[in-house]
Amino acid sequence: MGGMGLESDEGLDVICFLEREYSDTNEFNLSKVIESMKGELLGNDIDEIDFLYDNTVIALSELYFEFKDCGALNIEGLKHIKNFTVDQESLQWIHKRLQSIKNNEPGKDGIRENLIFGKSGKIILTNE
Repeated sequence: MGGMGLESDEGLDVICFLEREYSDTNEFNLSKVIESMKGELLGNDIDEIDFLYDNTVIALSELYFEFKDCGALNIEGLKHIKNFTVDQESLQWIHKRLQSIKNNEPGKDGIRENLIFGKSGKIILTNE
């Protein structure tokens, strides 16, 4: 299936994970969110390349910018989030992964899933 970040099946996995893990708090701390996703929706090592991991990073960046631009998340199970804190290290981590995706850099195994850049400049992931 193709799609962008939160609109993809993998993006829905990110939302379900966040709803499950952060239902009892009104704050996302990007660094803690990244750590909690390692081994499940993100690789333990930044150099691990996987379609799911790439899409998770894109979905996290979409959530961050939605909160930054709107002051809230317009996703039913995440509307209770009132604060979204980031630090330089977590932003650099996200940026490095996004650059790797944009540059279509292969993983240690020499493979990276197919990526399509739409006319608007948005990244569309596809596993076809």
